[in-house]
Amino acid sequence: MDRSPSRLGLLLIPVVFACFALTQSVQSFIHPRVGVVTPHSVKLEGFRGLAKSGNRKLEATKPGFVPAEFRLDEDTKEGKFSVQFHVTGPGLPGGSPLRIRVKYNPNVYKYADGKVTKLTPDPMPIVRCQ
Repeated sequence: MDRSPSRLGLLLIPVVFACFALTQSVQSFIHPRVGVVTPHSVKLEGFRGLAKSGNRKLEATKPGFVPAEFRLDEDTKEGKFSVQFHVTGPGLPGGSPLRIRVKYNPNVYKYADGKVTKLTPDPMPIVRCQ
């Protein structure tokens, strides 16, 4: 439904006339078995948001992985995972609070010798009003 043109930078959501800029990153990877690498934690960095109507400040909450969407192929040494978070803010007077879900899927990584060698983030996050 709503696909953003850029992973980093300005995202416009016409339905609610909100905009925000963000950087999301995987903070760490772990080794569940010898030679296997999986993502472990995620963090949002540099989030700024403002709903244009009413200059309402937006906040990013609940960054995390979508466990059901993690895939690991040990033969090709490639993993895929999804990251999502919520953007919340006050509603217009008399309205419901603003809540948007942002999901990056898939983020793909390659690993060798127990180290991540390449990480390709999703360039087109899914942005949905909730």
